Amino acid sequence: MASAHKDSKGWRVCYIDVNGDRRSIRPGKINKTTAQQIARQVDVLVASKASGGTIELATAKWLGDIGERLYSKLVRAELVEPRFSAEPEPSITLAEFLNEYVKTGITQKGDAASLNTLRNWRFTRNMLLDCFDGSRLVESFTVADGKAFRKWLERRKIPVTPRTPTGKMNETSIRQRVGNAKSMFSHAVKEELLPSNPFRNQVSSLRAGEDGKQNIPAEIIDKVIATAPTNEWRLLIALWRYAGLRKMEPLELTWNDVLWAERKLRVRSSKTKHHSGKGMRYVPSRDVESYLSDAFALAEESEQYLFPNLRLTDVFHRFQSIVEDAGFTPWPNLIKNLRLSCENDWLTANEAPAHVIAAWIGHSVTVQNNAYAIVSDGHFDQFNSRGNTTPKSGNHGGNKAARIDAKPQKVATVVATEKPHKTLKPSENTGFQAFDGYFIKKSVGAEKHGVSDVAAKSGNHGGNHGGNQHQNSDRFAHFVEQLRAAGFTVEQIQAIDAAMVGAGLALVATEWVSE
Repeated sequence: MASAHKDSKGWRVCYIDVNGDRRSIRPGKINKTTAQQIARQVDVLVASKASGGTIELATAKWLGDIGERLYSKLVRAELVEPRFSAEPEPSITLAEFLNEYVKTGITQKGDAASLNTLRNWRFTRNMLLDCFDGSRLVESFTVADGKAFRKWLERRKIPVTPRTPTGKMNETSIRQRVGNAKSMFSHAVKEELLPSNPFRNQVSSLRAGEDGKQNIPAEIIDKVIATAPTNEWRLLIALWRYAGLRKMEPLELTWNDVLWAERKLRVRSSKTKHHSGKGMRYVPSRDVESYLSDAFALAEESEQYLFPNLRLTDVFHRFQSIVEDAGFTPWPNLIKNLRLSCENDWLTANEAPAHVIAAWIGHSVTVQNNAYAIVSDGHFDQFNSRGNTTPKSGNHGGNKAARIDAKPQKVATVVATEKPHKTLKPSENTGFQAFDGYFIKKSVGAEKHGVSDVAAKSGNHGGNHGGNQHQNSDRFAHFVEQLRAAGFTVEQIQAIDAAMVGAGLALVATEWVSE
């Protein structure tokens, strides 16, 4: 049974044809009542075609009253025969459609396309016309043609350059062209020039990867800037590398966008202006102020733009020549990698939080991580150069043999106060008499549980009070013997105590353990 449904593109009548396949017809701009009426008539037409019988009188009258546009759709669906008296429905060729699409310059979201987008559309249009006959009707295209266009792009030979060393288009460029073609034929479907998009099965989403990502050191760019022929070129290269602007963004800057007192630039971006609140951003000008000052000093008083002589030129190929004149081989993603290098410099130097730097550059933190951020050996060197901190280890048991063989280490369990010095002497407290009258004290907390600090730290909480006290005394004596074997003397220990007393501190407890 046929049914009428409404989606983002309008009403659609869905039905099952005589072969059992699900089909649909888009009647155009109609209301719900009309859509339901068409669905009922389509049911009758399908039943009539399946039975081979004649069409009911009411349906025949309805067919006679409907317009040529809807009737032709029923003909294409093979539900009715063509009207003999009707003139052929006007068709549009591929060349006519593509030229009209580019000329209109409206995106799928209804916004005016940017200059860069229009340029990409023209490239894709020319490739489609190279691949297919321009006189071919748009309605004749199928999914097989979408697949054929991609294969054609994969086989297409192009000049060998640093960006295309294989002489063929890379996957990202292919996806971009397929995406443009998909958008163009999506518009054709919307205009009901053909029933479905022939590129709907082709992958066109751009993928982020490490290919082509390269950090361009400041030393190289400074030499390139020094080779640049004019102040405008020196400023342009500096804005790409030290302010992170996109290729075309500097060319739209005016002197009113240079906020000298605030040390920042007001940048307008045609690429992101269709996103709410993303049409303009502010960028720090600290690293390009000298270049701005030089260009401003030479600018005419009535000049509005920063780059009056470069706005309408091919900056990419000219910049490529400047890089070669400086003695360097042009790197991949010639201008984008300057912007990438600027962002990585800011991130590495912790100039600001990552989300702030992403806002200055003009994209999200997700794009920053996926397409711009680079991990290099310099990050390891930077981390290691900061010096060691107290190591944190999860090995609480450790290697017993290694601990026994290790030299004695002093553990700073020292409690100091600013009380007047008191001469330490044997007492009835929880300590014991060590060699030559030197007093080593056990902590009150350890004595309370019948263990010494050393025993407590080693996890030995068992045994009886007297046994532990005897055992701990032996352990202290053993540690003292180890210290003496290592060269420590009683005088040295007493000298440490005297130094602390001289500083106004009194030594209350010191433990010696063997790690």
